[in-house]
Amino acid sequence: MSNVTLPPGWRLVALDAIDSTNAELRRLSEAGGGGSPSVAGLEGLTVTAATQTAGRGRRGRAWASPRGNLSASILVEVGGARGSAGELSFVAGVALHEALTALAPGYDFRLKWPNDLLLRGRKLAGMLLETVFPAGAPAGQGAVIVGTGVNLAAVPDLEPLYPVTALAAHGATVTPGALLTVYAETFAAWLSRWRSEGFSPVRAAWLQAAHGVGGPVTARLADGNEISGTFEALDEAGALILRTPDGGTCRVLAGDVFFGSGGGTPGGGA
Repeated sequence: MSNVTLPPGWRLVALDAIDSTNAELRRLSEAGGGGSPSVAGLEGLTVTAATQTAGRGRRGRAWASPRGNLSASILVEVGGARGSAGELSFVAGVALHEALTALAPGYDFRLKWPNDLLLRGRKLAGMLLETVFPAGAPAGQGAVIVGTGVNLAAVPDLEPLYPVTALAAHGATVTPGALLTVYAETFAAWLSRWRSEGFSPVRAAWLQAAHGVGGPVTARLADGNEISGTFEALDEAGALILRTPDGGTCRVLAGDVFFGSGGGTPGGGA
C-alpha cells in the first residue's frame, strides 16, 4: 500500500496477502517486541493487506477481501487510564464515518449498531474488535485489535447475513491508501477525545450518524430469540435500548439487528 501517512508514533505493516490482518496483528502484538508480556509501546501498530485469505467477521463469519477494498487492523492499548475496550467499536465507527464523509462528500453514510457502516441501507463496512491480554501483564492491561473492512471497489463474493454494497457501485472512487490515511487521522483524534472526555461525546456523534433511530427494529440474540421494538437510544455503556410494545424498555448488549416492522429491512453485519 503506497502513499499512506499515519499519525506520529504509528507504524504500518503493509502486506500483499495474509490470512487475516487481525490474526497477523495478534501475532505481532503477542510477540511484544521480543517475547515481552507487555503490549506497551505498540499502540498504533497497523497491519494492512491487499487481500485476505481467511478474513473474519463477528461470530466467526467469513469476511472476503477483494483487492481494491480496505482491510486494516489497528492496535489500541486499553486498561486503567486507557479506557474501556467495549466502547472502542463506537470510537472506530465515528472515526470511519467521518473519514468516508470527508473523502466522499454527498453520500449518506450511516452507522449501524453495534459495528457496521451502511450506504443506502446496505453494508459498506464492518469492524471486528478482539482483545489481547498477554500472559504476565498487569490485570486489565492489554490491547484491542480494531479490524476494519471497507468495500471500496468490489462487493465480496459471499452469502452474507445482510445485503452488501461497494462504494464504487455508487460512483465514488476512493483508494485503500487514501482512506487509511484519513481514517487513521480521525481515529487517533477520536481516541484522544474519548480518553480525555469519556464516552459521552462519542455516543452523541454516533447517534447523530446512526441508522434507524426512532424506527422499528428486531434484535436477534445469540440464543436465537428475537426482541422487537423501537430503537430508542444508545445507553452510556453502548447498549441498544429498545422500547417494547408493552411500553417497557429492553437493553440489548449483543445481537444481529434488522430494521423494519418485520425485521425485513436489513442493515449490516460484521
